[in-house]
Amino acid sequence: MNTHLTAQFELSGLNMNSPPAGPIPARAGARHEHVPDLNSDYVVPRTTLSDFVLWWSYSEPKEGFWLFGPTGSGKSEFIRAMASHLNIPLYEATGFWDLDVQDLITQRSLAGGNTVTIRGPLAKAMAEGGWFMMNELDRCNPESLVALNEFGSKITLLDSGGKLLEPHADFRFIVTANSGGMEDRNGHYGAKMMDLSFTDRFTFSRMLYPDDATTARILKQAVPNLTDQITPYLITIANEVRAAFYPLDEGGNEQTSRIRITVSTRNLIRWARYLTWAYQVNEIENPVTHAFDRAIGLKAPAQCRAAVHSFIQRVFGDDQKNPKPLVS
Repeated sequence: MNTHLTAQFELSGLNMNSPPAGPIPARAGARHEHVPDLNSDYVVPRTTLSDFVLWWSYSEPKEGFWLFGPTGSGKSEFIRAMASHLNIPLYEATGFWDLDVQDLITQRSLAGGNTVTIRGPLAKAMAEGGWFMMNELDRCNPESLVALNEFGSKITLLDSGGKLLEPHADFRFIVTANSGGMEDRNGHYGAKMMDLSFTDRFTFSRMLYPDDATTARILKQAVPNLTDQITPYLITIANEVRAAFYPLDEGGNEQTSRIRITVSTRNLIRWARYLTWAYQVNEIENPVTHAFDRAIGLKAPAQCRAAVHSFIQRVFGDDQKNPKPLVS
């Protein structure tokens, strides 16, 4: 591993508040096949970047990184962006209740009519000095995850004759989840309370939805034909829905949700795309509401959908074909 700020990292337009205190560890040379493709449209959040760079610069294989936050806030995409910028192989898996941890280490596969043992994504990352990202880890059975308590130490490959696998110095274990391991207090995700002995091995960072300026950039890149007049309207509504879905007190602590629907970044983009089409169809009397329902609303309980419709009416006014000027 070479420790330097790569040219690609410098030219990527990352939203850093200030340069890090020292060089960022990055891998030089040819790109491994498991290095994610660079998404040039992705806008990296400043706070999360600062947390991640600090962890990556000073951590070791035994200390993981746990990134949590509301659905659709860009957690997994952030890790992929970092792996791409730093030229790090990234292996992924998605958690579920009946996950067998052993499958992350070794797996059985058919080759030429014979059953062979191959390394799972965690073991590959350990051997090659890559990152292993476990998405939705808080959906797993906490008791089964205790088997991963020593993820940064030597492990025994039970399906490979008991061979020992020592983690590469550059190996890291990364978690993305909707909770910080303390259960889902609002029941949106089915997240479970994690074992303290497991979560104690991680540095934690919370990712919230992007700020207004970043969201406007994302919408401009993803939906170029969305007018500048409409963009702040959509962001205003998205913010109001998000605040009701994922309310925080003055200390940043999650409170009881007032609504069971949110406007994630991906859903906001989908809504904007549908809206640019709906505005051109004369038969659609209320294009904003029509597009919202197709992108987000119809999957929500009726009372939640009605609440968002009231947000839309308050911001856009009665005539959605000719919206009123946005007022505070």
